[in-house]
Amino acid sequence: MSVSPSHQEPDVGSRAAAAGDADPFSRDNRRDGVFESMPPRRRRRFERWAILAGWLGVGCVVFSLSFHPLRLSHDEWWHLKTGKWIVENGCRLPEKDIFTYTAESYDWDNHEWLSQIVMYLIWRWGEGWAIGGWRAVILTKSLILIAAYLLLGAFMAQRAGPGIRGAAIAIFLALIAAAVGRRTFWPRPPVISYLFMVLFLYAMWKHRAGRLRTRWLWGLAALMPLWANLHGGFLLGEIIVASYCAGEAVEFAWGRWIARRGADSAQASFERLRVYLLLGALCGIGSLLNPFGYRLYLLPFRVMRSKDLTERLSELLPPQLAFAWAYVFLAALVGIGFAVLAARFAARRSGSALPVGEVLLVALFFQQSISHVRHLPLFGIVAAPTAAWMLREWWGSGPSPRFRALKMALVGGALVCGAWLIFLPGEWPVLIRALREPSVARRLPPSNFKRNLRLLAGEEIEAGAYPERAMDFVLEARLPGRMYNRDHLAGYLIWRLSPEYTKVFTDQRFDLFGGDFFIDELSVVNAWPKGFLPPRGTPVPDWQKVIERWNINWLFVERVNPIHKKLLNQSSDPGLKWRWSLVYWDHLYAIWIKDTPPNRPWIEKYEKRAPPPL
Repeated sequence: MSVSPSHQEPDVGSRAAAAGDADPFSRDNRRDGVFESMPPRRRRRFERWAILAGWLGVGCVVFSLSFHPLRLSHDEWWHLKTGKWIVENGCRLPEKDIFTYTAESYDWDNHEWLSQIVMYLIWRWGEGWAIGGWRAVILTKSLILIAAYLLLGAFMAQRAGPGIRGAAIAIFLALIAAAVGRRTFWPRPPVISYLFMVLFLYAMWKHRAGRLRTRWLWGLAALMPLWANLHGGFLLGEIIVASYCAGEAVEFAWGRWIARRGADSAQASFERLRVYLLLGALCGIGSLLNPFGYRLYLLPFRVMRSKDLTERLSELLPPQLAFAWAYVFLAALVGIGFAVLAARFAARRSGSALPVGEVLLVALFFQQSISHVRHLPLFGIVAAPTAAWMLREWWGSGPSPRFRALKMALVGGALVCGAWLIFLPGEWPVLIRALREPSVARRLPPSNFKRNLRLLAGEEIEAGAYPERAMDFVLEARLPGRMYNRDHLAGYLIWRLSPEYTKVFTDQRFDLFGGDFFIDELSVVNAWPKGFLPPRGTPVPDWQKVIERWNINWLFVERVNPIHKKLLNQSSDPGLKWRWSLVYWDHLYAIWIKDTPPNRPWIEKYEKRAPPPL
């Protein structure tokens, strides 16, 4: 890789002037297309308006990708309920888990408590002003994302150079980065970490490039306590600082041993290394200024230590590349750029280079993104500025055919990408199938634009997205005893039931209890007998033993679950310890209650005829 101990990324204008190359859009170079006959003042005005229109387009695309009614995701509900509980209890944080009976003895190190309070206050404000609680929360989330990606665009514009050339590169790559992360644009605390992450990346790069004084860099350490109380993603900031520390250490050693650019270059790396080490220490101290101290650093290990959990949770699985076209494009662009840099370095023809710390960051987040789909937006944020620098290197100068082709490709690509993201439904494999099969076309999801219009019209929650009718029944019937539920349905159940009426069996706060109850959950929903779970041979208890151990009295399940199908045919199963009665069903969900004497009043009042199979 092409790196150097003294590298200060040069300003594009100064480097071009030093090389005798004029900026394609400078006053002395008006030979390209529409600029040829345009007066200088008018041309500058056109440039400003074109750049402004481009950035407004980026903001509109990010808004369209994020301003949706709630659908499919449940975590927002337990975040909101947590904020409500904290506010109603005098801003006192729960010491133990308050939502599940399985983990009620677990210490709850809630790394998102401040975000949850703010989220609930925004929701309550929206409800009070008839705006709609969720619409207010979703709008706030959209504004945070717009700020994050516009700041990322400003970062990339500096990497890509001045004028329309840099703006075109930055706008195009900002759209690509937003497309990479769009599947994680939920109204949850992680979106706050995207903004902080861009801010840390921008400040570190500017300081290393000599464009930010050291005294302003300490502001990152001052922000760390706030970030650590808003979301556990504060670790990303420390990773960024640590990567730059490692990069400066490598470049210092390179400069000393290879001595390709003299002792002064090594000294510059050493001075930056000292600053970044101190910054890292201050950020680490700042991150401890939270109610849980060092314990927040242990939360990721609770999730990753359970291989059964990491191999089955959708957000921890590798991305499906057929549906991640923007990620594939960005990864290929950066990969090709690194290959070109390596070839130039091997041939000793590299005039400029990337900081080693930046290379380390891109490599780290690429490895994480190819392993876990939840890290796709992080890779987009880290890799896009590097891609902007690479496109600048490939752009060339002067009104050459290569210059015109790249300019048209960037403008056309930005227009197509923006229109695709806003107006076209589904992903490209689905759209291709829809062109051939009318039945597929009829099942296409609405476009982002249609979802935007629905939320603007007041539809905060997509119809049928949550088990509202089933929870209405539970509260009306006052079903006794403990319930069983799946983790991915628990968020809405917590909002409606827990802890006031009944606690849930489990939910998706795996940073709290890891995979401790995951196998029990799978055993019941699949009606598994005692055995072992491949591929690791994890012991699986008999599903009825799980029911007995946790004293579960009724089951809330989906009609497609094996346990529901098994109970439909229970009359032919002599191995059941208890008989179960169906007291509720709709087109998606079913509720079964133990057929025991204490439950007879509910069975006599609510027992239903078994629904037809799906």
